[in-house]
Amino acid sequence: MFVVLDTNVLVSALCSAAGASFALIQALPNPKFTPVLSPTLWTEYQDLAHRSSVIPATVSQATRDTICDLVLANARLQRVHYRWRTQLPDPGDAHVLEVAVAGQVEYIITHNIKDLRPAISFGITAITPGDFIKLIGGLP
Repeated sequence: MFVVLDTNVLVSALCSAAGASFALIQALPNPKFTPVLSPTLWTEYQDLAHRSSVIPATVSQATRDTICDLVLANARLQRVHYRWRTQLPDPGDAHVLEVAVAGQVEYIITHNIKDLRPAISFGITAITPGDFIKLIGGLP
């Protein structure tokens, strides 16, 4: 199944190796799910992963690069040709919905359920990393 990993999942994975976000990324590649990325979402991943005000200084540059590269190596790249800019309460989340719609994904995995809940009108469910892991019956 195809999913979109919201940027906050990547940030959470970089900030803590103990959570569901880290477990999802470490499980890549995984026969149960494939991340879908747009160039815009990939650029945001890179920006936040390397921003010292977001990721603790104790996280090495190599770790940041490894996590980003792991997602990229196991993702399907999706170009977005149609914009859904007025669908979400936070316009900063629009690109996440756009890649999800264009990529025909089933789930947006996020810690921001509230703002991405309107994705359901496109048949896309916003779900937390922990709930997604339960949904797919756990990770190997």
